[in-house]
Amino acid sequence: MPLAFCLLPFLKKGCSQLKSKCYMTTATVRRNPYIVGSAISDPKSFFGRETLIQFVEDNLNQGERVILLHGQRRIGKSSVLLQIPNLIQSEQFVFIYFDLQDKGHLPLSNVLHLLAETIINHLINHLKLELDDGKLPSEADLASNPSIFSKNFLPEIYQGLGEKTIVLMLDEFDV
Repeated sequence: MPLAFCLLPFLKKGCSQLKSKCYMTTATVRRNPYIVGSAISDPKSFFGRETLIQFVEDNLNQGERVILLHGQRRIGKSSVLLQIPNLIQSEQFVFIYFDLQDKGHLPLSNVLHLLAETIINHLINHLKLELDDGKLPSEADLASNPSIFSKNFLPEIYQGLGEKTIVLMLDEFDV
C-alpha cells in the first residue's frame, strides 16, 4: 500500500508538515504487467521473456539434450513452456508439453503410459502422422520393464518423424 494511503488518516487531521513529507516520499504505483493465476497460453498475453526464449532456442540448436528452467513458484515457468512452440519457429523440433503436477502419486508405469499417450496424440493431431495403437506400450508392460519406453517406444516414434526431434517439455518436474 502506498505511503500516502497509510498516512491519509493523519493528513485529514491537518498535519501539514507530515502532509508535505508524504507527498515527497510517494512513488508512482505501476501495475504489474505479469498475470498471477494460471499459465499464459495466449501468445498475445505473453511478453518480456525474449532473453530466456533465445537461451532455450540457442541450446536446442546446439543439440543440448537437457535444458532446465528452474526458479521460485509463480514466476512464469509454465507460461514459458507453453509459449516455446509459438516463439521458436523451427521445423526441426516437435514440442510436446506434459504436466506432471498431479502425477506425483502415480506409479512410474502409469506416468510413462500417459506420456506415451500424450506423444502419440500430439503427433496424430498436430503433425497428422498415422500411427497405429500397437506403438503405445501397455501399463503392464511398462510396470514390468520401464525401459520399454526409451528402448522401444521412442525409437519407433522417431522412425516416423524423419529428421525431426521431439522436445519434451516436462512441467512441474520436481513433483
